[in-house]
Amino acid sequence: MIEKQIPIKAGIHTLTGYSAHADQNMLVNWVKSMPTPPGKITLVHGEPKARKALSQALGL
Repeated sequence: MIEKQIPIKAGIHTLTGYSAHADQNMLVNWVKSMPTPPGKITLVHGEPKARKALSQALGL
């Protein structure tokens, strides 16, 4: 049972220029090349060790 509604401010963004086959350096350089860096990056794909390494490389 839902007792109250909470408004959520969310949006959907389409990413271009992204490759699922990119290596860590390519992904880090891609993020650094963005004119306006994202306010938040959430890594949800890949092995835990690889996600941790990418997170550290991105300074998250």
